[in-house]
Amino acid sequence: MVAGGPTVQLPLQPFFSQIGGVLSRNNARAALTSNSDLSRVKITRHDPQTDKKYMWILDCSNRPGYGSLDLWVRGGDVIEVPLKP
Repeated sequence: MVAGGPTVQLPLQPFFSQIGGVLSRNNARAALTSNSDLSRVKITRHDPQTDKKYMWILDCSNRPGYGSLDLWVRGGDVIEVPLKP
């Protein structure tokens, strides 16, 4: 995960594989600051079989505990949280 600068490695566990669960983990929350823009969270996935890149931009703000987000992330996905403009 990249949160406005520093990169944090977040190992995925089966029960934390939805984006909401990943963002609410303690090590992810520690990387986020008050300047993190959760309204523009970008997830990038590379498919090695087709060599294609897939990208989603999600609004993860105003969701207590991020629990309502249902995008499943995989190992190797890059989650970027930009800084507020």
